[in-house]
Amino acid sequence: MGKHQGPTFWAEQIRRCRESGKSQKAFCQDTGLARSTFECWKRKLQKTAGSSHIVAVPVEKMVRASPPLRLHVRGGYLLEVEPGFCQQTLREILEVVND
Repeated sequence: MGKHQGPTFWAEQIRRCRESGKSQKAFCQDTGLARSTFECWKRKLQKTAGSSHIVAVPVEKMVRASPPLRLHVRGGYLLEVEPGFCQQTLREILEVVND
């Protein structure tokens, strides 16, 4: 491993260590990282964690909501009903506009 790795590299190593379930000592031994450098970067990154920064998060799958149901009702009304609507409320609305 190169001596001059930056914060992105070390943040990744810290994440990998956490996900491995290994102790820091075991993780560093297995990956050939200096434990003292690992711990130094961990402290440094924890201090800056409270500061504001943008992190790219991959979006695996975008869920698109179904389009609303559009009802043209007598009297010129247009009702748009979103998925997951309350059927009882819709019945009550239709009773009002149909009177």
